[in-house]
Amino acid sequence: MDPLLLALIIFSAQLLVIVSVAAIAETLVSVTDPQLRFTYWRGVALACLALPFIGFAGPEAFGSGVTFLIASVEGAASAPVWASLPAAGNVVWWLLCAGALARLGWLTAGAVRLRQLRQRSRAAVLTPDLEEIRSAIAPRAQLRISREVAQPAGFGLRHPVILLPEAFFEMDSQAQRTCACHELLHVARRDWSWILMEEVARALFWFHPAVWLLVERIQESREQLVDRLVIARIPSKRAYMTALLMFADSGRTAAATTSLLRRRHLRSRLRNLVKEPVMSRTRLVWTVVVLVCVMGGAMAGVVAALPLGLPIGRAAAHAQDVVDGQAPGVMYPKIVSEVKPQYTAKAMRAKIEGTVMMTAVVGTDGTSTDITITQSLDAELGLDKQAVAALSQWRFEPGQKDGKPVPVRVTVEMHFTLRTDGPGAGK
Repeated sequence: MDPLLLALIIFSAQLLVIVSVAAIAETLVSVTDPQLRFTYWRGVALACLALPFIGFAGPEAFGSGVTFLIASVEGAASAPVWASLPAAGNVVWWLLCAGALARLGWLTAGAVRLRQLRQRSRAAVLTPDLEEIRSAIAPRAQLRISREVAQPAGFGLRHPVILLPEAFFEMDSQAQRTCACHELLHVARRDWSWILMEEVARALFWFHPAVWLLVERIQESREQLVDRLVIARIPSKRAYMTALLMFADSGRTAAATTSLLRRRHLRSRLRNLVKEPVMSRTRLVWTVVVLVCVMGGAMAGVVAALPLGLPIGRAAAHAQDVVDGQAPGVMYPKIVSEVKPQYTAKAMRAKIEGTVMMTAVVGTDGTSTDITITQSLDAELGLDKQAVAALSQWRFEPGQKDGKPVPVRVTVEMHFTLRTDGPGAGK
């Protein structure tokens, strides 16, 4: 299997374990403080990003030594399942790339849409109260009115803009102040740039439910934290909750914006506003200690059980200079174990016999990679693929050049023969 694809599979499994443990731990210890919850999930995201570096096996994964080999192997009867993995790996990569490009295209279309909304909007005439809030929280932000948005939405980094629907000015002054304060706090915290990065990560890992869950938890906890900050500045909880309910049926929000409300977050945000959960200092410290211990143990366990070093090391070895197996000073590796190629049923019925010539690179981990067929025997009935599948399972004692491990290219012959006294038996 492609080392990079194998690394992606292992990394995906690591993500699934870490995010699942994080969600279970949060539920068991009952994290109710918005600031702690937001910090916790941001920490989980950083831990996930660190997994490839923690799981790297070290310099020994890079070295490889190979020899010039000529092997004669007899064909056996049945084809293993993994014979089709090289072709399947290409299909998987195409699917992963297509999905990521589609999701990134959706984000790009959303960015273009936001630019158009900004151009078609008009400057809002602010009341003294709104102007005072804007100047105090985010004086760089522009508040504009748009007929095409159903609820307040903010975006932009250098020149941040908050688009307000026409219905915004139909609310009472307290509701207007709380909604404006919510979006201005997002601008002051530069949340839009973080949301963009989160959406890009979700696009690249569009296939992974753990990544979707992680991004959702981060964005939900961010909104809960901003809700708490709004109420701290403008203690008008009733007006704020009324505004949230007013925009609950406003439809989908624009992509990658700091919108006032996403319907999937409404229940949890209202619950937190009603309860105002406060954690004592003792419980806060105890919760932090428990979460750090649980996640640290989960990280150590998943890295030990699912190490990324081996596939990453194989992929890195491919990028190094390859030495010819016949070059002077090369100590040839020895075959530790070999797997015979399997005859396909169609090739047996056609009674095909002959030789497949291949080149490969054998690494210090004892595996053969970069397998290429230089002389084909049967590309249609599957014997070429069987030869590649068999060679990929061989294990070697690595060789050296001038006392140091180096990648060396090897030539391998595999002979397919059939006995007359039994199908698939070697001569």
